[in-house]
Amino acid sequence: MGMIKEGFKIHYEILVADSMKSRDAGIVEGTPYPKALTVRSEVLETQDNVTFGMDDVESILYFVFPATTDEEVIHLKEYLRSLTSKKETFSFVGTRPFFKKDKGRYEVKCLNSIEELLKMHNYALPKSVEKASQIKA
Repeated sequence: MGMIKEGFKIHYEILVADSMKSRDAGIVEGTPYPKALTVRSEVLETQDNVTFGMDDVESILYFVFPATTDEEVIHLKEYLRSLTSKKETFSFVGTRPFFKKDKGRYEVKCLNSIEELLKMHNYALPKSVEKASQIKA
């Protein structure tokens, strides 16, 4: 399954990375999964409930950043943690949110490589990491 036409792009901005989990490459039920970093972020809103007053409603998205090396995951995670501590945002282009039935959640897949993302944000990867990702690509 591949892209037939790209008529628009969705730009995301992570304001707070609530949690980050690394995933190694593998095969689950016959489906191959690449090495990746998954970032969880949520928006919490209040909605008026006619019967019970104001309710809190949360919208949770999981952002998946596919990687080619362990070092890419380590550096992206390090960079995102530094942005969160400085209350700075992280922007990227991703897919529209899609529901993962097996996980019961909405995910967005980043369309940029981690190397491209870090360069766009002026984060210099060590030369050894750049060479490793070019070899695997």
